[in-house]
Amino acid sequence: MLNKKLVIIISCFAILALMVSPGISAEKEMELEYKLSSGVEVVDLSTEMATHEKLSPDKPCLYLALTLKNVSDKESRYSVYLILPEENKSVGGIMPRKGDPLAPGETISQKYPLVLYEDPSKVTIIVETMK
Repeated sequence: MLNKKLVIIISCFAILALMVSPGISAEKEMELEYKLSSGVEVVDLSTEMATHEKLSPDKPCLYLALTLKNVSDKESRYSVYLILPEENKSVGGIMPRKGDPLAPGETISQKYPLVLYEDPSKVTIIVETMK
């Protein structure tokens, strides 16, 4: 009888320790490095997990969602590079991809998929104004 109570108490403490362990629910902090041309600022960089039809149809992969703001006094289009040096991965593109350049004061968001299944620890964001 005493052994059964002891096992129950130890099990409860083990479960409680797992629930409050920082490794289970703590989000990993991303170290961000910026290399921006003048006239643009990064408003937000967020991550989300979702399936991608071609890259990862069976398993959710990582999407990096980047939001830029044109802080210059003229319309601009940007060349964007997102580099994950510790994972040896990179992705990039042009913002906005189609249509008119981004007007002064406007913001734009774009999602970039990566075949990666967890948040990166470091991201280098390079944004260059296209001529």
